[in-house]
Amino acid sequence: MDDRSASLRLRALVVTCVLAAAVIIGIGGWPGQNGERPIARLAERLAEFTRGLRPDGRYRAPTSAERETASRGFASLFVGANVWLATSRLTPLGFSIDHEIDEATGRPYLLIMNEPDSERAWGMYMVDLSAAVRLAIEVPHPNSDLKTEQMGLELFRLVPGSILMIAGAHRDAAGKAADVAHRRDSMFHVMATGFAGRGLPQVQLHGFSDATLPARDLVISTSTGQAGEVAEHTALQLERAGLAVCLAWREKCGKLGGTRNAQGQTAAAFDSPYLHVEASRSVREDAGRRAAVIEAIAAVLLLR
Repeated sequence: MDDRSASLRLRALVVTCVLAAAVIIGIGGWPGQNGERPIARLAERLAEFTRGLRPDGRYRAPTSAERETASRGFASLFVGANVWLATSRLTPLGFSIDHEIDEATGRPYLLIMNEPDSERAWGMYMVDLSAAVRLAIEVPHPNSDLKTEQMGLELFRLVPGSILMIAGAHRDAAGKAADVAHRRDSMFHVMATGFAGRGLPQVQLHGFSDATLPARDLVISTSTGQAGEVAEHTALQLERAGLAVCLAWREKCGKLGGTRNAQGQTAAAFDSPYLHVEASRSVREDAGRRAAVIEAIAAVLLLR
């Protein structure tokens, strides 16, 4: 072998090692000794994150340039799960990205979290890597609509290929500027717009007090006042499970129809499937009834 060939081979080896290291670092560290990612206590991580969200917490809306950068970063995960590219775009915005294994399902996922103790309180996102992206699960009011984050995690675990979105601040933070369900200038909405543009079904989870709509367990809507295929089938499954459901496209459900919901309006503009679910406090506090709601929703979405 001549010196030139040896030099080229050495250079190729160095480049390969550098690229491999970059990819590994970009997805959250080296694997364990058996080549596996660390097992994550996902439910504990989620509970810890949401417990820290307070009405007087710090928050600022991202700038238009930050939203554009985030949009490109998250888009890298929708098709082909290009983790390295997503990392290069999201970490400058204060996000951490870790590649872990869910202890409950054994499935790999990405955990993307906003900068702790910062005004860049832009969310916690879990991306299931075991299947192609098929569903977006949205929790806009964690630690306010209590237990909705748990419902989101339960649905995430039932439907492989899901992305779970948890808002990064309490809905009342920064004079209610952090209420992502009603604003279009949030990272949360950046994600939802990307989903809508790709026709990806979205399920957004909310909660109401029992006194707001007595004798009803749930309110199902599409935020448009009209029914959709996913909403109709989900309502049927919920009623079969013995739950009392108010259907916003057929009857009056108080102010729980989600007609002012920013993500629902955007989904409607793209003619993309969107399901707005309001669960009573009694349902959210009862593990069995909560599970019945999530299983009914999953049963419909797994058939798509």
